[in-house]
Amino acid sequence: MVPRMESNPWHLVESGRFEQALDEYRKLALRNTPQKFAALNNQAIVLLAMGRTVDALRAAEAADSFAQSMKPRGHRGLLPCAQIRWLLGDKAGARGAAVLNLELISSGEIEYATSAGAAADALFVLFVGATLEDEECVNAATTYLTDLLRRLHPTLPNAVLLNCVLREGKLESVIRAWFGISSLQKAVQRSHDEAYYRRALPEVLFHIATGERARGHEKACQDLLKACSEIPNPLIVMEWYLARHAVGLTLPAAS
Repeated sequence: MVPRMESNPWHLVESGRFEQALDEYRKLALRNTPQKFAALNNQAIVLLAMGRTVDALRAAEAADSFAQSMKPRGHRGLLPCAQIRWLLGDKAGARGAAVLNLELISSGEIEYATSAGAAADALFVLFVGATLEDEECVNAATTYLTDLLRRLHPTLPNAVLLNCVLREGKLESVIRAWFGISSLQKAVQRSHDEAYYRRALPEVLFHIATGERARGHEKACQDLLKACSEIPNPLIVMEWYLARHAVGLTLPAAS
């Protein structure tokens, strides 16, 4: 998601003016204020959309360092650092950052204010573990997600998603919980015109694909990753980039 800022030039990104947006975020990042984290994080998002993945990692790491210095027990930026490292082929570095992030969350050193907890953080660890056949990662992620699922009301969209990932639930049930419809095809069609579908659907499909891979269902996993990668670029959803990388597609700038 795009971090909130009082003065956010995100409209420049949405209109495809990436260089102009990048200049504005760089100016905002020069100010030593709490909004510096958002400005640095948004730089990473824009750079990734421009195909400048190495520069995106530098911006993400700067955002994490700043967040750690400002509020040690607050939200960090380790997850995007891990995800971008994965896109760059640094699987060991991605694993290390993702596991550290989940350990800090589990110990309370990184605090989450929402009941949904750090589902995305743990789901990425599960993806890394399932892909690398790393039992330690799979077990750590499964433990966290199983505990989180117990604390969520079963009808919440995140609960329905986690149930599908962990217990092989039905894709149609997840689509209905998140979008109010049961047809994946209709959800994909709407992603071409509606921002909510374009942003939420890649997350849902990528995480369900992760569950399929963890269970050894690689064909089902690849089919879901392919469907995820074919959705129009949502700009701010890291799972879209991860899906394209997983099926061997390039990481183009958004159209």
